[in-house]
Amino acid sequence: MAKEWIDVADTAVKIGLGALITGVFTYLGIRFNKASERQKYFLEHKSRLLEEASNNLEDYFAAWKRFNGRLTAISKQVDVEETMYVEDLDLSKLLPVDKTLVESWAFRERAITLLRLLSADDIANDIVKLRRLESDIRTPLLFDNILPSYNEMIEYRIKIEKSAESLHNSLSVFFHEIHK
Repeated sequence: MAKEWIDVADTAVKIGLGALITGVFTYLGIRFNKASERQKYFLEHKSRLLEEASNNLEDYFAAWKRFNGRLTAISKQVDVEETMYVEDLDLSKLLPVDKTLVESWAFRERAITLLRLLSADDIANDIVKLRRLESDIRTPLLFDNILPSYNEMIEYRIKIEKSAESLHNSLSVFFHEIHK
């Protein structure tokens, strides 16, 4: 009879130990799986936000480049050798692209917000600096009637292209950092 109790206890311990081991590994597996799913979700969400910010920037840059292209064409037609004050300049061809540029500011600001949300503050600050670059050419023209020369517009276009390229590179580096 004592041997039967020992066999029963031995069997109970074996079954209980097996169940305990199974339970622990099941718990750990579920916990790891949940953490992995959560990490995957955040990575997908960050990628989607970064893609949206990038698309917003592209819309902004497209409007900015159209504005710059139209202004360059006007500057070339007027044959301005150096910056000059023009009181009677017909800006009617420039106003539609200026309107598009102004409307694209919402895209630029949305991109800044999304990048700050992703803790990409350096990239967001670079975009904020673009406001000044844009203002350097737009403000004197529209508010002071000062038309930049054709050569100044070419230099300005190069600055826009370098800024866009720098931002694209920064976004690419950030994208790879979040996918590590």
